[in-house]
Amino acid sequence: MLKLQGVRLIGVPRLANGPDIDVAEALLKQHQPKLFFVNTVFQNPTATNIVPQVAFRLLQLATQHGFSIVEDDIYADFQSVPTQRLATLDQLDRVIYVGGLSKTLSSSLRIGYLAANSALVKNLVDVKVLTSLGGTRFAESVAASLLERSTYRKYLERLRKRVCDSLSNAVQTLEGYGWDVFDEPSGGNFVWAKVPGIDDSNVLVDEALKFGVTLAPGNYYRPNGETSAYVRINSAYAGDRRAARFFEHMTQKAAA
Repeated sequence: MLKLQGVRLIGVPRLANGPDIDVAEALLKQHQPKLFFVNTVFQNPTATNIVPQVAFRLLQLATQHGFSIVEDDIYADFQSVPTQRLATLDQLDRVIYVGGLSKTLSSSLRIGYLAANSALVKNLVDVKVLTSLGGTRFAESVAASLLERSTYRKYLERLRKRVCDSLSNAVQTLEGYGWDVFDEPSGGNFVWAKVPGIDDSNVLVDEALKFGVTLAPGNYYRPNGETSAYVRINSAYAGDRRAARFFEHMTQKAAA
């Protein structure tokens, strides 16, 4: 969507503790961007969190270089014990905080929300009214009812346990087959992994199709489609027999 609006995208490498701040600082001096998009918690696709020192440095850079930060926190409700958010640290000065219920309740609801400084919110509301008029009243009523009756909170408690168990099993399965996991996922339902010796994840995608498994190659998660060795594994499906046969096949193929 950004590209369709003529926006130029610059990628910043993601480390286990958040964006690579040293690389980001060098890119800031070179490109003078207006916006920085980031997942603070359970980043898609690496499932990593930003540590406090990286968060503070990122906010310092935003002030120093005059850019705003869009904190996409769509996976927030999967986190059992909330950690510090950029929006909290910044008090919505330069941070636009975005959340929603589509990852926890249903993607069909399409319920989202944002928090930002009042002047910016007014402009964003004007854009929404001009482009989509409003949300779906039925979906909004369903979400409101679940929140008001504490049903959503109770549902989340069950969901978090299921997701945690699924994620742990997926990591154990992949490592058991000799795959390299980018970093121990801190939560969410994704595992960012690769097969040693295979540098292009499109090879994994092609092989997976032979087992009835659909994967998104790593280049999908890079701004200009650069080659990546990693693929995103959805932990909910990692225990499927077809997935297990594929994991084993790729291990044997890499070793051959």
